[in-house]
Amino acid sequence: MLLLILGIVVLILSVIIGFFTGSFWLFLLVILGGIVLASILFALASLHNRQEIILYHLQLQRELLRKQFGIALKKCPNCQYEFDAELSSCPRCGSRKA
Repeated sequence: MLLLILGIVVLILSVIIGFFTGSFWLFLLVILGGIVLASILFALASLHNRQEIILYHLQLQRELLRKQFGIALKKCPNCQYEFDAELSSCPRCGSRKA
């Protein structure tokens, strides 16, 4: 959500700054730069949203498998992530303290 807001702010600021440049070509250059930067921020926001959806579905699948097959889980003392007890290190942070 923050990336979307930041993209909109960049777009609006590029238009405002473009008006104050005093040159048509500089105006176009500033607007083009704002559009490119805003597009990158919008793409990053979309990727972040898709990652959250994928992580949510992976968590649901992990819970289902744990219930069906009785897979034991342990919690990482470093990041509090629950993972398969057969693993020697945490898949999220890499800690071997668990």
